[in-house]
This record gives sequence, C-alpha cells and structure tokens, in this order.
Amino acid sequence: MDTTANLIAIVDLAFKVIKYMNDVREGGKERSELHQQVLTVYDLLWNLKYEFESHDLDEESTWSKPIKPLFHPGGTVDQLKLVLEQVASKLILPTRNFKGTLKKLKWPFDKPEVQRILERLRSLTDSISLALSRANLQVGVDTNRDVKFLRHAVESAELESALKWISTLDFRVLQKTAQRRPLSGTGSWFLDNPQVRGWSNGRTRALWCHGIPGAGKTVLATALFQTLQEKHAHENVAVLIAYCSFDDAITHSSSNIVSSFLRQLIEKRGQMSQVIRELYIEHTKGGEPSRPSQERLVTAMSRELESFEKTFIIIDGLDELWENKQKVELLQTIESLHPLPQLLVTSRPVETIAKWFAESAREDRYRTRTDFEEEEYSHRRCNSCDEWHEQGEQDPANSSVQDQSDSNDMVESKDWTSVASYHCKNCARNACVTCYEKYDRCLGCNEPKDCFKWAWPGKVTITAHSEDLEQYILWRVDNNDNLKALLENARAKAYGLADIIVQRVQGESHKM
Repeated sequence: MDTTANLIAIVDLAFKVIKYMNDVREGGKERSELHQQVLTVYDLLWNLKYEFESHDLDEESTWSKPIKPLFHPGGTVDQLKLVLEQVASKLILPTRNFKGTLKKLKWPFDKPEVQRILERLRSLTDSISLALSRANLQVGVDTNRDVKFLRHAVESAELESALKWISTLDFRVLQKTAQRRPLSGTGSWFLDNPQVRGWSNGRTRALWCHGIPGAGKTVLATALFQTLQEKHAHENVAVLIAYCSFDDAITHSSSNIVSSFLRQLIEKRGQMSQVIRELYIEHTKGGEPSRPSQERLVTAMSRELESFEKTFIIIDGLDELWENKQKVELLQTIESLHPLPQLLVTSRPVETIAKWFAESAREDRYRTRTDFEEEEYSHRRCNSCDEWHEQGEQDPANSSVQDQSDSNDMVESKDWTSVASYHCKNCARNACVTCYEKYDRCLGCNEPKDCFKWAWPGKVTITAHSEDLEQYILWRVDNNDNLKALLENARAKAYGLADIIVQRVQGESHKM
C-alpha cells in the first residue's frame, strides 16, 4: 500500500472509532477523554493528508525529510494505526440483534487501560505534530531566510502555546464530525425562517430555538454556523460556536465556554492582542500555569470583541448542562459582554431557559418579547404593498401574491419578505422587510424608520422538517446496500417502494 493510501486508511479507521464510540453506553469521564483524543488524532491526520496535496513525499525535499520517518515500517504512523485497531476491536460487536442492527455496547475498557491508551495516543500525535511543524518551518526558512520570517515563526509558536493555555476545548473539531454535519440541501427551511434571517441580519439580539430530543437542533445549529462563516469569510466578523454535552463536564463551566470563545476570536484574527499577551505572560511565568478569574476572562473577551465589527455566538444544547445554575450563569456571562454579541441558543423547551429569556434577561440586551401577537404581525399584508396593489402596480416584495382585493386578507406566500415583519409604534403601519429596507422613513407618519419595531418574539420551535426527512431517508436508501438490493428485487412487484418507505418513516417519526 502506498503512503497516501495508507494515510487515508488510518483517517477512515479513526473516523470509524469515533462512530463506534457514539454507540457505547457508560464510560463516563474515561469515554469522554478517549473520544476527545481520537477526535484530535482524526483532525491531525486530516491536516497531514491535506499537506500531501501540495507536497510529494517521494521526492527528496525539505518538507519530506522530517515526514518520511513517520511512515517507516513499524514507525509512528504504523504504531498509531495499531493502537486504533486495538481500540476498534473492543468496540465492534460481531453479533446483531433480531432487527439486524448492532447492539448497544457497554464500555469495554477499565480506567488504567484507558490511561495507557491515552498516553500512547498523545505521545504519537505529539510526534506527528512536531514532525509536521518542523517540515513546514523548514520550508519557510528555505523560502525566506530573512529575519522577518524567523520572527514570524517564533510568534506562531508562541501563539500556538497561548491558544492551548487559553482553552483545550476545540469545538471546530467536533463541528467536523458526521453526527453534526448537515446533509447537503437540508435545513433550508430553518435558514430561511424570518426570525433566523432577522437574527442573522442583526434585527434582534437573541434567538432561542427549542425542540424535543432528536428534532435536529445540533445539525441546524451547525448549518447556521457554516452559513455565517461562509457569508462573512472576508469580513471582520467573528462566528463562534459551543457544543454543550451532558457527558462532558468540561462544557458545563461558563469559564471554560468563555475561554473557548476567546480562543476562537484569537484564531480568527491570527495573532495575540496586547491584552491577551499580557494575560498569558502573567499566568504562565514561573511555575505551573494558572487560570485567570472569570472576571478577567470576561474583560479580556470584551476587549477582543471591540476589534470586530460584529460577533455571532451559537450555543448548542444549553439544556445539556446538569444544573439550572450553570445554564443561567453562562447566559448572564455572555449578556455581560461589551459590545454585545448576537446570541442564538438551542435546547429542549426547558422552563429555566425560557424564563431567563422572557424575564431575567435585560430588556435592552437579550430579553425576548412576550407581547407578540402572531396573527397581527405574521399574516397581515404589508400596507405599502397593499397601496401598490390598489394602484395596479406590481408588488416589489413579492409578485406571486394572488389575492390583491383586500388589504386585510391573509397572505399565503413562500417569500417571507412579503410578510409584515415591522410595525410602526406611531401609526400602527405594517411593513415587510423589503419595504423597510427600501425607505428611510415610515410612509404613514413620515417619521424616521426607527419608529418601527421588529415584530417577532425571538423564539423558534424546531421540529423535523418533512423535506429534510424525505431527503435524509432517500439518502439512507441510496447508501445502504441491503435497502438498494431490496428495492431492485422488489421493483417489479412494488413500484414506488421508495416512496412508501419515506411515507412510513415520516408517519412514525414523531417529529424526530
């Protein structure tokens, strides 16, 4: 097997181990630590595979010299593969239940064994990281030997050390795993939701998206995170995310979450500010590194936020925190930041979280609306569009509206911009998003358009969307050999069997 194929095989093996660990019961802290370490291995190997695309290991080059020994027989990569195979061998269950699916596994490792595996994995990943750093550094030195580059190399090493000190939580690695990655083409209903669009465009500061377990909250949060990153990729805008997990106590601390956000901000900029440098030096000089107080972290993060034009924060699974006190503390901490980020939270419909957004949050910051009348705002036609209809002109917001006879009629339209999303506090005039953005003043009272208020409450209910379910089920059918064979064998007898499967699963999914 050639080097590239061998590396791809190990990447696939690491991914399989991650999937197998998701099917394991129990394990507690040991399972969480091992799961995190295998994710680190997966991310490192993926980066190494990416480097292979721009370098040829078979050539005698500056880059290949420190990398080649990793792939010698019995070397670092072979040892890493052996450890992953040993882990996988204990996680894979050869027997299946009567339904033909793998049984849920019990945690097969004891604590000493997990510690030995962790130490081995950490040692091997450190060796690969060091070789990769040497290779890239040497390439840079050979390309540009002047003092500026050497200074940059030193600063990069210092930055890497500072990032690890600030936070060991790297939610970007978690975001890449399959269980969080949205299936292509799904989730569009959520991204086009008027409240989500309004939040993304800064019309509201906070948005709470709640739903039952299995409704797809994490996948939708990831889809929104990726969409915002792509939209603002070339702008001075930060998009931060945190995944809270019930069995990972590290994600239950507001200090740890804020530290992770601080790390993401520094990674976005690519360099340390003077504030972060001073904080890092203060807590790492001398003996053992220490942690800054919660107050210092909040102050440092606020200073970092000042350097960005806008910041989005997405917290997925806030209900996963064990105690209500932890949930409230994290929300209060984020609300105390200056400038205030855009905040979106996903969770189950937990009373503590609902009460905080509706009552405890400050009205000028993250308070959600309680005086919202959905019938009045989300269905009544935009007054400006009505006037165009009466004059026989085409509605610029939505030319597909069929019934134009009465301004009080309900509007049924797929284009949410034609819905009256703004309401004038002075003259009670309704305006759709298109009209609001087109004019500087209210066409009713002629006042500046700050007289309008955004007519949405700041809450979205998440359920499994029928289009997403259908696409996912069809994808599963196309990617499952048994189902594909079943459809091929039964096609002559049961035409449209795929549609029957879709309808059956949708009918029994209970919005999950």
